[in-house]
Amino acid sequence: MSEFSFAKLTQPQKWQWHAQVYALRRVMLDVPHTERTSPPDPTGEWFDEHAVAQAEAKLRTRLAEQYARCAADTAAHNAIRMAEAAAWREQRTPIRMAEAAE
Repeated sequence: MSEFSFAKLTQPQKWQWHAQVYALRRVMLDVPHTERTSPPDPTGEWFDEHAVAQAEAKLRTRLAEQYARCAADTAAHNAIRMAEAAAWREQRTPIRMAEAAE
């Protein structure tokens, strides 16, 4: 895998990269929409509201899809664990009853 080099990006790629940085900061760090600068762009010269809004919407959609998949996986995993626990309880219950009777 090659190293990232901002200098090797084309102008459109640089604009996209900055839009994604701004979007990431909004979504993950809860940076307000009024913020027009970022650590890699302290003067705000690379800020493009429309591109940032698109990148933010795309990131939020992707994260929502990942969350839904994770939640579904967790629900399925929990259902399996609950079924296994129920089977284990059914298997153990008669033994406990017999032990209690003695």
